[in-house]
Amino acid sequence: MKPGGLLVSFIDWRQLPTLTDVVQAAGLILRGIAVWDKTPGRTRPRRGGFAQQAEFVVWASRGAMRDCEVYLPGVFPCRLPLPKQHVTEKPLDIAREVVRLVPAGGVVCDLFAGSGTFLVAAREAGLHWIGSETNQTYRSLACNRLMQPCN
Repeated sequence: MKPGGLLVSFIDWRQLPTLTDVVQAAGLILRGIAVWDKTPGRTRPRRGGFAQQAEFVVWASRGAMRDCEVYLPGVFPCRLPLPKQHVTEKPLDIAREVVRLVPAGGVVCDLFAGSGTFLVAAREAGLHWIGSETNQTYRSLACNRLMQPCN
């Protein structure tokens, strides 16, 4: 990752402490945590406890951040359309917001591309993109999405 580069990672509550520890141990500067509110009706109920309604968005930088006039919300209330194409799929609307943090001419690198949502958002924004996916079914799905015309 280049100096000033950003890491943005979606994670559930169970792995959140581990991820923030690893990010800092890797020498990145933890910048904060945002929330994807999956909204009622699309969450896992939990008897005797809280619904699993949120996923967290950890963001960090390699050193000082570049100047950026983008202001994103700390909470993204957004339903994922059904049927899902991937078990951990993210909404394209959120991906479109997140890639706004990447400077013009920059690169979005998605190491766990899944169905390609962040790659599609990067392409729509005119950014360079690189994706990696080991599952052939999801890789094919991402490739098919990337061959569709931009919105």
